Amino acid sequence: MTIEAPNLDDRNFAQLLHEADQIIQQKSPTWTDTTPSDPGRVLLEVFAYLTELMIYRLNRVPDKAYREFLRLIGVRLHPPAAARVTLRFSRAAAGPPVDIPRGTRVTMARAGGAGEPPVFITAQAETMAADAVQTDVLALHCEAVEGELVGKATGLPGLTVAVHRPPIVAPTGADLDLVVGVETGAGEATDRARAIGFGNKTFRIWHEVENFTNLGSDLDVYLVDRLAGTITFAPVPAVLAPEPRSTTCR
Repeated sequence: MTIEAPNLDDRNFAQLLHEADQIIQQKSPTWTDTTPSDPGRVLLEVFAYLTELMIYRLNRVPDKAYREFLRLIGVRLHPPAAARVTLRFSRAAAGPPVDIPRGTRVTMARAGGAGEPPVFITAQAETMAADAVQTDVLALHCEAVEGELVGKATGLPGLTVAVHRPPIVAPTGADLDLVVGVETGAGEATDRARAIGFGNKTFRIWHEVENFTNLGSDLDVYLVDRLAGTITFAPVPAVLAPEPRSTTCR
């Protein structure tokens, strides 16, 4: 059920006139003629009428505008979350170990062919031991995307790139979470704890932050809008605080 957004302003014509009368009593107590024929009263009614029209239009702003207003004050919508389930893999009798790779796709049959059945993928690799006949594996209802090139840097700060198939699901706590890497050159020093290899190339792993304030010396950070599917890297010159300089008066 959709929840209707509240009106940003619910004042009507009569309430606006009443507020204007209260201001007149405070600011101009000598204005005592409130009859409809008074020119000042006519202007007040015109003002209240036009203001009511503006309020009506204000309360009709689209959902996209609501989201943008919230973003401007630092409020973000929760990104879509992947449905999760625990799958039980079983076999008739014990045997050699069975590897269940991460990303294994599992679905089910629906009686009568009513719609497309959901497809779940395993969130991490699992191995069924030789003496076991079953094992439980966490699975998520999402699409696994590995090694997607979302853009090439120009060297300028504040770069924003977009994934090809948004949205990006909320963090799952599993191996399928978002990983952002920037390719490093052959001669560049890379912290092995924050590097990953893919396709015969080395990528430095950057980490997500909520904002670009108080970053310190670690600038390998980014913001992600999971709903829109965009990734924004730090505007380095803007976040670096200037070093204090000594001045000499002569």
